[in-house]
Amino acid sequence: MTLQELLRKGNFDLMFDYIVMFDPKQEGSFYRAQVALAFCYEYGLGTDVDLGKAREMFKRAGQSDKGHGRPEEHLAMLEANEGNYREGLHWFKEAERKGNRTVKTYIWYLERNRRGYV
Repeated sequence: MTLQELLRKGNFDLMFDYIVMFDPKQEGSFYRAQVALAFCYEYGLGTDVDLGKAREMFKRAGQSDKGHGRPEEHLAMLEANEGNYREGLHWFKEAERKGNRTVKTYIWYLERNRRGYV
């Protein structure tokens, strides 16, 4: 069963266990599983909410990511929505540096306002 099938069926406990079993060192660049695990921690899917672990997994995924900056974008959203605007801006800029062009609006907004939700 794939992660997508588990997600569609709402079986978050099994999905969490499935993701935790992967060893990124053996799988190479398995950043999608790391991002999925970060979402599990962020939203409490199959586990308790733990924003510290979510941040850690988004950062690990960013290290594994080879160039599109999506993990950094998710980390930036988490930080900005928690009120950590400077940190959010840093991660949005990191995502842009890696080639993610969708974050330009968020960067513009945070550079001007530094308040509100992203």
